[in-house]
Amino acid sequence: MELSRGEIEFELKSGPMEDYTKVVAGRKGKIFSPSIWNQHVSSSSFINFTATEPVKFVLNVDEMNILRPGTLLVEVGQPHSFSVPKFFKLTPQSYRKEAIGTYMAVTFTGTSKESSFALKYNVEAISSTTNDPMEWAAMNSSFSAGFSLLVLIVAWMF
Repeated sequence: MELSRGEIEFELKSGPMEDYTKVVAGRKGKIFSPSIWNQHVSSSSFINFTATEPVKFVLNVDEMNILRPGTLLVEVGQPHSFSVPKFFKLTPQSYRKEAIGTYMAVTFTGTSKESSFALKYNVEAISSTTNDPMEWAAMNSSFSAGFSLLVLIVAWMF
């Protein structure tokens, strides 16, 4: 029998406890219903994650035991904006649901203590694809300057 060397790292932090409901781009995690940990508690749960700037929430159902559909609901949106929140009714077959917002609310209304779920999530940065308006202004002014010069040369010739 041969064993290879391994390495274990852990980190101890002092100070106030970190708020796990605050998310930033790059965070990955898994949400479990309370009934997975303790069969004697209600399976219903509510979890709300918030971000300080818009991010993309990507969701994948890892495991789900339910007696009726529509018991795992996810809402992603941005408060105080004109955008409409996006709602997902997740099923055991739900794969890669994504939406952009500053919050993600997960509601599980399990009907029995046997109801449970495990939901994987990723928080991704939103890539900016907008063009720089100064770039367009520079192209526009160089075109108009060239056109004006051409008109002056043609007018001078005649």
